Amino acid sequence: MTTRKRISGWWLFLAAVIIGVLVVGGTNLVFSLLTGRPFSFASDVDLMVLVAFPFLILALLGARQWLPWVVGLVPTVALWGWYLYAGVSYQRNSDGSGANIGLGLILLASPLVISAICVGAFVSQKRAASGT
Repeated sequence: MTTRKRISGWWLFLAAVIIGVLVVGGTNLVFSLLTGRPFSFASDVDLMVLVAFPFLILALLGARQWLPWVVGLVPTVALWGWYLYAGVSYQRNSDGSGANIGLGLILLASPLVISAICVGAFVSQKRAASGT
């Protein structure tokens, strides 16, 4: 019989913060490398908190299974990849149109939608495990 260690709640919070830092910091780093613009990191703490929000909720719920985290990571990385693509494309071939306001609004609202999806995955997984 194998014993599994239970993940501490602090590790869950740390994982949520790390996800926010890595997604935003990684996007900024790749943008900087692809465009030659200076790397900025500290000015985006608010974005890191927004990205980490769904995962902080999972940490508060005590979600120790991987599925709700992956369900949140997939759309998060996809949206930030879209943001990176749009930014690099604009820097390489500026058409004078300016910022993509629609994408900005989607990124601003996405933590709420992703949180709902994560919580739904958590609840359904918990119900499946309990057999109800």
